[in-house]
Amino acid sequence: MVVETLKKLFRPRHDYLPGVQVFSPIDVNRIKDELKLVQRGKEDGGHEVPASEATNLSGAELEIVRKCENWRGTALAEARQTMEIYTSRLTTGMQGLQLAQLRPMAQEATYDLQQMAEEEIGELSEPTLEVKRRRADFDFFRSQQKIPRAPHPEAGFWRTAMIVSLVALIEVAGNSFFFADAGNQFGVLGAVVEAVVIPIANIGVATLLIFFGVRQLWRREWTRKFVGLLALLAFIGFAVGFNLAVAHYRDGLGVAGHDAASAYALGTLTTAPFKLESLTSWLLFCLGVLVTVVTLYEVISFRDPIPGYSRVERRRSDAVAAFNDARVEAIGGIQSQYDERRNDLVKLRRRLAETMADASVMAERVDHLQKDLDEYRNYLMLTAQELSETYRENNRHSRKTPPPNHFNQAIWHPEDMRIEPTALNAFKNELAELQSLEDGKDILETGLNNLNVALDENLERIKVLSDIEEMEPPR
Repeated sequence: MVVETLKKLFRPRHDYLPGVQVFSPIDVNRIKDELKLVQRGKEDGGHEVPASEATNLSGAELEIVRKCENWRGTALAEARQTMEIYTSRLTTGMQGLQLAQLRPMAQEATYDLQQMAEEEIGELSEPTLEVKRRRADFDFFRSQQKIPRAPHPEAGFWRTAMIVSLVALIEVAGNSFFFADAGNQFGVLGAVVEAVVIPIANIGVATLLIFFGVRQLWRREWTRKFVGLLALLAFIGFAVGFNLAVAHYRDGLGVAGHDAASAYALGTLTTAPFKLESLTSWLLFCLGVLVTVVTLYEVISFRDPIPGYSRVERRRSDAVAAFNDARVEAIGGIQSQYDERRNDLVKLRRRLAETMADASVMAERVDHLQKDLDEYRNYLMLTAQELSETYRENNRHSRKTPPPNHFNQAIWHPEDMRIEPTALNAFKNELAELQSLEDGKDILETGLNNLNVALDENLERIKVLSDIEEMEPPR
């Protein structure tokens, strides 16, 4: 009793043995125990059941047949479910892969790239025209001025400002010392104020004369050269005259005092301009002239000495830089569109190949599925025979009368186990449609080739536009 209870408690919930077969094998020993075939065979045999002349199956035999029919139905259901899974996998894998969709997608990829390229190259038209205009201005200026060289590189505003400021500070320090030494009614503070004002006037006027006047000497027009010559003379006169005046003013501070120093300087400057009272005044004069000379050099080297040459070159280079920025942006836009469309086509091609490979495996499995069903039908017949023989053998040994004639016959004659035509046709239709997609590979390959050609053509168009950069003058 305890053994029977334990068997019931730990009995599996299904009739199958674990395994990896397509259709699960039957746990025959379990079924024998479940149906109590040995015990029922003996009991029925002892009661002469079924009778010797009986043509109907006994209850135990009917249960065996019922079990086999259930197993047969389960196997057919599994086969139907397998067909549904395969058909669904094909349908899902083919979504978006129909020829009617692949062809326009491959064409649209190239079309979209062309549209993007037209837009991006169109954005280059204005920068291209601007470069051509600025190049024309540059070439015209060079030819007009007969300039055989490239513009001198600019020294840079901050470099020039730093050097001019440095010499200005030197002059401020020197003037502070020299004027304080000469005496000032406001003391050192008054000397510093005068020392600051004088360099500002000295450097400021010199800068204006040099930048707007002296540089005209490098132009070819005789009127401009004449203006430049006048400016040069004015610069020399200012550098000498102004600094002599400052030196005479210092002398006036020591001789006539602060109030009469200006009048003293004006008188001595007109009557004896190069007669100074002390070596210190000569040092003050030389310092001022040195500052103007340094200013002359820095202002002339700040840009190309030919007025206007650096300006037209800067406009040209700015236009080229703007074009280069627009070109980089255009190439980036075209390349981005190409990458996006190419990835789409490559993904479709890979997915098509994977779906076809998967379909090939599934088609092979479907071909074997019917064979597996036939083999499983034979297996179930043998299983039914083994179960029935267990019952019948025990029945025979317990009987006193002969067993019925059907004990010598197969207990179960199942119908053929066939895959449902509807499911099989649905699978074959999906498979046939997928196999027609062999042309899809060529469509996708053609689309990728056309896409690559379109990319090369449009990058070549941009390269042709880039030839406008080759405009550096000979050095």
